[in-house]
Amino acid sequence: MLPNPLARACGFDHDKQNPRGYRFPDSGRIDPCDCERDCFRNTCLNAGCDVYCTKTNCSIRGRCSNSVYECKGIELMITEFGLGVRATSCISVGSVMGEYLGTLTTHDYEKDEETTNEYAMKLQTRSVTKEVVYIDAAECGGMIRFINHSCEAKCVFVEMRNRRQVKVLVLVKNPIMIGEEVTVGYGDDLWVSCTCGQRSCCSLVALDQGSVQ
Repeated sequence: MLPNPLARACGFDHDKQNPRGYRFPDSGRIDPCDCERDCFRNTCLNAGCDVYCTKTNCSIRGRCSNSVYECKGIELMITEFGLGVRATSCISVGSVMGEYLGTLTTHDYEKDEETTNEYAMKLQTRSVTKEVVYIDAAECGGMIRFINHSCEAKCVFVEMRNRRQVKVLVLVKNPIMIGEEVTVGYGDDLWVSCTCGQRSCCSLVALDQGSVQ
């Protein structure tokens, strides 16, 4: 069982998700997918278009692997660099780890002289008023915000939509074994020196390039 502070860190109040009422363009109505038993990214029409399933656009009413949910087979762990997430069961490719939750804001973190929020994620979809919107997970968010970066990550961030709803989900791209740390690639804009230790680590590559010069 998690200590109380860690348990609270995994909780999320959905009333705090969009306090300023930002609205996004309607992506349009689509017919339900024709999946029979489950919806997979390589076969589901919705998933292939980066649309997540709900009861209105899914032949099995959103009770599928392309819906928004948090994987039951993960837990918080304490690493040498802080909190992380590990698997408590084997997790297959294409599984949804969960949603990157936080408060929506239009504060432009890219213009800050120094990194002011390590949990801010920029959405690709702009609001109806053309504003750039960020997910700020610093003060509130679920367990997914504690997934650490790796240059050989097991997961990937994917922005998905359903009508006016925009969400960032973490999807599994390589199998994850029991007890293994769950990792995701944060892209080229990593704000700290990477310590993942993988052979392709961007920090190690930078050191190698510097030694050649």
